[in-house]
Amino acid sequence: MIRSSLLALVVVLATACDSTPPAPAVSNAWVRAVPPERRMTAAYFVITNSGDAPLTVVDVRAGGFGRAEMHRTIEEDGISRMRRVDAIAVPAGDELRLAPGGLHVMLMAAEAPIEEGAVVDIELEFDDASTLLLSAPVRRSAPNVD
Repeated sequence: MIRSSLLALVVVLATACDSTPPAPAVSNAWVRAVPPERRMTAAYFVITNSGDAPLTVVDVRAGGFGRAEMHRTIEEDGISRMRRVDAIAVPAGDELRLAPGGLHVMLMAAEAPIEEGAVVDIELEFDDASTLLLSAPVRRSAPNVD
């Protein structure tokens, strides 16, 4: 009885002392399918930060592409333009949506056609040097999500 109580206390203390922050999560990832002659597209997803400190994405890489960059779509003189951004902040306890017409990841210099049904592996690097790998299916349009 005493032994099992001590073991339970050790488990509770070890759990309470665990200072590992919650890892970010990604959902609803997808890459836009484009005609076979195009070698550039965009990736979209939702990053959820369930931790109590903000996270910042500082770099992005994608398998099968020569270059990947974070971009923001802006309106200038009535024309939509894309601008590269160096970092994307994800507030603590919140989520950040990368979607058409807003923040997104540009995937450039594709090594093969970007066809529906393929999957693109994308690696996000955060300011604390941690990384997150996600797999994004290539689709013609955004997935239907609630």
